[in-house]
Amino acid sequence: MKRLVLISLLFSLLLVSPTFAATMNTFASQKGGNQLIQLIPGLDPILTNTFAGTPMQGTFPSDLVFETLLAPIGSFTILFSMTIGGQQFNIPVATYSCTNSGGCGVSADFTMPSFYHPTAGTLVVNFDGVAQTFNFTFRSAVPEPASLLLVGSSLAVFGWWKSRKFRRI
Repeated sequence: MKRLVLISLLFSLLLVSPTFAATMNTFASQKGGNQLIQLIPGLDPILTNTFAGTPMQGTFPSDLVFETLLAPIGSFTILFSMTIGGQQFNIPVATYSCTNSGGCGVSADFTMPSFYHPTAGTLVVNFDGVAQTFNFTFRSAVPEPASLLLVGSSLAVFGWWKSRKFRRI
């Protein structure tokens, strides 16, 4: 399901983006794939988990997905590398072929650690040996207040129950 949403969004972008044919564009997928934020060297967008606030957040709670759209160029290699919070994450070099006249897309899906404070990160997309670096700021999705209230009240009831049980002994 996750891939289906991303693929349909990818193809809709390919058909409406006139600059696509001349370049490679990289996007951060947000709001379950319903919003793509274009990454531009020198800019620093604020990102959160891709599926935050969507029904798929429970299935993919810490995913951050990047999409790179390419013109039809034939065979190519691509590597994604992300550094954040002193940690580095890599998606190994892969070889693809893009001969579709509408272009192609390659996604990189990272499982993020939790960062509840804005944390600077970089994504490096190495395309056929040429690296392009994108900066971003990441902050993990914070659970909704109702969930926090439910967990907190459950812990309070459990603590009260345990203390009553020990007083009876």
